[in-house]
Parts: sequence; C-alpha cells; structure tokens
Amino acid sequence: MAVAQEEKSVVATSRPARYRETPIALALIALLVWTAQFQHFRDFGLYEDDYWFIAEAMGKNLDYLLGRLHTTFTALPQGRPFGFFLPDLFSFVGDKLGGLAAIYLLGFVIVTLNTFLCYRLLRVRIPVAPAAVGAAIFCLFPADTTKILLTHDFQLQPSLTFALLASLAYAAERKPLAYVLGAGALLSYESGYLALFALPLFVRPWDRSTLSTLARHAMVLIGILLLVVLLRFAIGEGRATGSTGGVTAMVPMLLGSLVLGPARSLAAMFYGPLKAIPGWDTETRILAVMTLLGSGGVLWLLSARRTRLSAPRRDVLQVGAAGLAMLVVGYGFAFTHFPPNAIVGRGTSVHLGATLGMSVSAAAVAWFLLGLRPRVGAALSAGYLAITVGYYVTIEHDFMRSWQLQRAFWQQVVACCSDLQDGTILLYELNPADEPTFIFTNSWADPLILGETFAFPSGWANPPRLFGLTQWLDRVYPEGDHFVWWVPGASWEEHWEVLPQDNVILLRRAPDGVLRRVLGPVDVAGQTLRLKPAGPPVAFPPAQLYDPLLR
Repeated sequence: MAVAQEEKSVVATSRPARYRETPIALALIALLVWTAQFQHFRDFGLYEDDYWFIAEAMGKNLDYLLGRLHTTFTALPQGRPFGFFLPDLFSFVGDKLGGLAAIYLLGFVIVTLNTFLCYRLLRVRIPVAPAAVGAAIFCLFPADTTKILLTHDFQLQPSLTFALLASLAYAAERKPLAYVLGAGALLSYESGYLALFALPLFVRPWDRSTLSTLARHAMVLIGILLLVVLLRFAIGEGRATGSTGGVTAMVPMLLGSLVLGPARSLAAMFYGPLKAIPGWDTETRILAVMTLLGSGGVLWLLSARRTRLSAPRRDVLQVGAAGLAMLVVGYGFAFTHFPPNAIVGRGTSVHLGATLGMSVSAAAVAWFLLGLRPRVGAALSAGYLAITVGYYVTIEHDFMRSWQLQRAFWQQVVACCSDLQDGTILLYELNPADEPTFIFTNSWADPLILGETFAFPSGWANPPRLFGLTQWLDRVYPEGDHFVWWVPGASWEEHWEVLPQDNVILLRRAPDGVLRRVLGPVDVAGQTLRLKPAGPPVAFPPAQLYDPLLR
C-alpha cells in the first residue's frame, strides 16, 4: 500500500511539469515543420505527379468529386482507394478556398498533424526531449525529399496518418480500432502500413509474452493484407491480376530491399544534408543558425532535470531495436521500385515506409545521449537538426526554381505554338543538364499540361500533347508512306501511334535560353518528316492551369 501511495505521489508531482513541457516541445516541432517545408508555400507550384493527382480536380464542380468517389471505391485503383480519392478531395477543397496556395496550406496541415501524432506516439515510452527530436526527424527525414510535393502530402502522408492513429489506438489497448485504422493505411499507400508489424516491440517493455504478442499481431495484419488482395482480385483490379506471374522473381528483390533500403536511408541521414552545406545561401545559413540556437536551448531546457531522462539501459536499447525493426520492415514493398536507393527526386518516396522507424531510432539515440550528457546531447541533436533544416530549405529553393522554369517554359510554348489543332504533337528536345536536382521541370506529365491549361474543343479526337524527350528520333520509324512512333507513357501505357505529317512541332532551346520552333522538314531514318508550318494563332478558352502557369 505504501509503495502504491508513493507511486501515485510521484505521478501527481510530475504531471504538472509534464504539461508545462509538452507545449514547449510542440512549439519546437511546429517551428521546424514550418521553417523546413512551408515557409515559401506561395512560391511552390505543381510538379510531375501533381499534374495527374492534383491538377485534375482544380476548377471542377461537385459532380466531378462525386464521380471520383464512386470510381475509386468501386475500381480500387492500385488497391489504394483512399490514396486516389484524397488527392482529389483535398485539391478540390483547397482550390475552392484559395487556389494553389490554399492547397499547399492543406498539405502543411497534414504534415504537421502527422508530426504531432508521431510525437504523441513516441511519448508512450520516451521522455519529452528525445520524443521531440524523434518527431522532428519524422518531419525532416532526409532520405525522403518529396514532402513538399502535393501528391506526397495528399496520398502518401495520409497513409502515415492512419498508421499513427492505429499505433496510438494499439498502445491504448483499443486493438479492434487499431486494426481498422491500419487497414486505412493499407488502402492509402501500402508502405505506411508496414511499420505496424513491429509495433508491439515499441509500445511496451519486452517480457516473455512479447514474441507471442508479436506473432498474433503479425497474423492479424497479414490477414488484413490478404483480404485486400483477394478483394482486388475479385473486382479484377489490373495491378493485382497482372502481378501473379512474377511472384518467384520478387523474392530476391524483396530480400534485397530489406537490406539495401535501410542501409541507403541510414546513409542518407547524413550524406544529403552534409553534401548540401557548401551550397547554402544567406537565408539558409540564417535559418540553420536560428535552428541551432533555438532547438539547442529548448532541448537543454527540456532535459535540464536529468532524472526524467534516466532509464534502464535496457529500455533505451529496446526502443532502438524496435525502431530498427520498423525501419527494416518498412521496405517490404520496396521491391516494386527496386533497388530502393534513390537519394534525390520523386523516387525518394520509396523511403516513406521507413519514416516512422527512423524517427523511433533517432529518438532512442537522442534519449541515450541526453541521458548520458544532457548538454552534449542537446548540442549534438540541435546541430543535426540545424543541418537537416538547411537541407530542406535547399530542397525548397529547388522546388521554387523548378516552378519558375516551368512557368517560363510553358509561356514560351504558348507564345511560339499558338496555332495548335486536333492531333498536334509537340516534341521538345530536352537537355537533362537543365533540370533541377530534387524535382524535374519537364517530366512524364508534360503531355497532360496543355489539356489542363486550355479548354480544347470537345469534338477533337486527339488534343495537342507535348513530350519532353532527350532522344525522340530513336522512337520514330518509317512504315510505308508514313511514320509511326513509340509514344512515352503518361496517364496511358507506352504504345505505337502514327506520327502525322504536317502536324508535328519541334522545339529546341537556343543558346540564349529562348525556346525556338524548328521550321521545315526533318530527316528521319532516311525519309522526310514534314513539320507543321506556322499558322494563324487560335485563342482557346482557359482551363484550370491557365492562371497558375501563364499569368
């Protein structure tokens, strides 16, 4: 009885301090989220996948949204009904609230919410200061450089939202709710579901029942996964039915992903941020110094009472091991993008499944350092956060530059190609050296953009499409009295089409940087391709991207 009263007294005296510390930690996390990712939200645009997942819903009415809701939950595209509907929903709502800037603010809300949910989950076993560090790593995870991308915010991040809510429900012993929410992660983006497999290793200290609990938990998650796969087969979803023949070939890639993925993401925790330091501009240096001083002070304040960080070494090791297990299983589906070794660009989304595992691992390291030497631990943690914030500001600047280049490019396209007609093919000779580092200016989505910028006549069978290619001649072949060409994939699969005479526009960038239209015939495989002669300009009604791209 005396022991129980003593424990109750300790809880009663520590609770007010905990409540005072939590707002400080949350304020630090919010500041890092804003500084690292969204301070320039008005200067961001659309990139790559955004033209398919985001732009389609802009400027549409409610009937479009209801149609998308019906389609995604009856056809289960790629087994991700939430992953395909939520981008439409958030883009539709944000567009109505204030256009592209408001859409970005919704993305900021989602990333911020997930960061706070991660903090809440880490607090289940970890003191406040290292939990704040782990949540900051969740937001800044350097291996995944795509958090600014709206498609990431609206398709991939909701998967983590479901996974985090499921984890909190599991920690609160509400397991039926946890598994329902876990299914939501699976139906949004599969990678976010995987870290849940190692969840029992994190939420409670290990004992003799841990392995049996882990096995039962894994069986339930596997059962949910199999039910979703069977449902996809039952409705004939293409990605499921088309992948049955290569199961044996997937095994080596699966095993390779579980090794290569964690190794690459651990290396990326330092490689990218350190490599970017020499290129920091004045703004980045200032923000990094502010992060260093601010986070260092906050972490020292939160860890001033060392007793709160004291814990058996066993607990710290268990949390670290749980984080590593989450990190490894997070690459269970990475074989679809094998090898999972992307460092920059849209491909780094392959590391999404490792986000939660890396944040738990980082929190364990911070817990060890802060418990061992609070001042040294606070300084090391703050220094790393400062470097990582600088890295994400560098990524921000690259996204801003890409949007500026895109707007300049499409304005020049419209200026020199105002005589478009049904079936016109525009071929742009792309120089990869002109592309930014972290996101492309010209991408697979280029053929969609003209149709989202202008409202072409509904009677046109083949609205104009622009393709940015480094080598387009290799795709063209003579066939009788005409040419055929291998059309690059976009929202369609690659396929053969007739390349029309007198209706192809070839674009090249001159040494002065201006886009030029090539006139006259072009020799292709010993035959002549007649390019489209310049005709009178035609004014088409604007569509949803006219203002963002051209004004």
